[in-house]
Amino acid sequence: MIHALLLQSATAQITTTTPPSPSPTNAPPPLPFGQNIKTYTLLAPVCSTTAEDNVKCDFTGIAPATGTLALSITGYTECTGAATRSADISLPVATAIAAGGEHSVTIELTTATLDLTAESSEAFEFCLLTSLQDDSGKEVIYQGQKITATFTVDLDFEVTGGIASEQYDGFEEKAVDKTYGVTAFQCDIDRTAITGSPALAIGTTLFICLDSTDANTVIQTVETLVVSKTGVTPSNVLNANTELQGEGTIAVTIGTRPYVEFFEDTTTNL
Repeated sequence: MIHALLLQSATAQITTTTPPSPSPTNAPPPLPFGQNIKTYTLLAPVCSTTAEDNVKCDFTGIAPATGTLALSITGYTECTGAATRSADISLPVATAIAAGGEHSVTIELTTATLDLTAESSEAFEFCLLTSLQDDSGKEVIYQGQKITATFTVDLDFEVTGGIASEQYDGFEEKAVDKTYGVTAFQCDIDRTAITGSPALAIGTTLFICLDSTDANTVIQTVETLVVSKTGVTPSNVLNANTELQGEGTIAVTIGTRPYVEFFEDTTTNL
């Protein structure tokens, strides 16, 4: 009898409502798979000397036009190590990219050995190493600009400046080993398997295909995709510039672009 009273009391408190119809939306349809992955562009700058005997480098066409340019001065020959006379060369460590994908940076030089009383010259050789970082501060693409700046004093005691710059193209493409699991393989955007572990260039998309071995078992979700390499801290790239297609089916495709740090060492693979 007690149970019956409790049931009657609980039943008396039940009410029902009709949920409102969803509002129509004019949102555009999603882009085809792969087109949501950002393309990063970092072209070589145009460099020249200034009236203050410094070097000014102008970047154009940076894409996307948001984020951060990380700048550093390195050795001339391989764009690595310390530059000769590094104490006489200075520039900002990191600079925000200006709207429109354009940016200028001034490299200050200290001409300490010029003799203004006789004919003399002084030269600087260094590399301006520039990387484009995404919103998380990770490098996504980089390039080096080899710069030679020469200052000369002629017999009329006039200081003139000349500059030659050369884009360093010594960054080699690195091979990617397919070590993602027994149901995973490297593929292209059409899910065609890629064999032979071809080299992956900075700024290109790495596609990974996941296939269920059982037609009755679907891949509901992918929680992590960790890219690892000797000497580099493993990164869960699902939190970065990554896109997934096919979740909830037996075939999932992942498209991602590894960070620059995975390309800096040619002796080991991903």
